[in-house]
Amino acid sequence: DSELSIRLARLRLEEQNTKQFLKSKPRNLSYSQCVKWVERNGYGWRSKKEWEEWVELGENLQNFVPADPEGYYTSLGTWVSWDHFLGIYSTQDENDQ
Repeated sequence: DSELSIRLARLRLEEQNTKQFLKSKPRNLSYSQCVKWVERNGYGWRSKKEWEEWVELGENLQNFVPADPEGYYTSLGTWVSWDHFLGIYSTQDENDQ
């Protein structure tokens, strides 16, 4: 009887956890954290097209990095630009820093 109660409680907990997991949204890095991730990983992306080609390959894309950063961060109101996201600065930008 006690063993049956334990099994039922365990099944209820597993069902609750499963429902909660399925309802949860993926957690992505903030825009500034993602820019730092891009900088640290140094794949040398120079354009949106290069990023998209890399995403299509499906290699090394982390769960916490959105495949469509422009769309994701625009919806949050934090997107700046592809040049900013990829760490591409013109000579004028570098002089300003």
